[in-house]
Amino acid sequence: RISMRHLSTMPPAAPPPTSSNTQSVVEIRSAQEFDSLCVKASATPPPVGGPVILDFYADWCEPCKQLTPKLVKLVEGAAGAVRLAKINVDALPELAQALQVASLPTVMLLNEGKLVDSFKGVLPDDQLRKFVDKAIGLAGGAAGGPKALERAAEFLEAGDVPNATQAYAELLALPEHAASA
Repeated sequence: RISMRHLSTMPPAAPPPTSSNTQSVVEIRSAQEFDSLCVKASATPPPVGGPVILDFYADWCEPCKQLTPKLVKLVEGAAGAVRLAKINVDALPELAQALQVASLPTVMLLNEGKLVDSFKGVLPDDQLRKFVDKAIGLAGGAAGGPKALERAAEFLEAGDVPNATQAYAELLALPEHAASA
């Protein structure tokens, strides 16, 4: 586990925060902003807080340029259940070092103030969607509803029977669909 308590004592690396804590996607500009918009927000229940996905990137990183837009799209489609915090490692090297970010892109999932999952590099779209769905599930929201039904149908139409079967089974397991099972 990564201890994040020491991060709030780090000096600011940029001007005071200007990001709104109600946005789904925020650019982190200082250690203080990281503490309030990521660590503390992930420890606060939704809709005010909830899980936070950390996207560590650099402007020169080509794989980051592929991954970040996909993450943004998935998080914006999550209707506020999860937040994406973009962290430029060149602007905040001390934060990247404190979190032991050694390669780019690195993505971490915080929930209840703790690191619960992470990956390095660019994942295939279906695995990336599952990562974001995990965050939505941690928020107490269903990675379900109409969008999950659409995804299950897309798997089926594409001939991906194992993923379609799993997606439909997950939908049936949701409390609102328990009577259908």
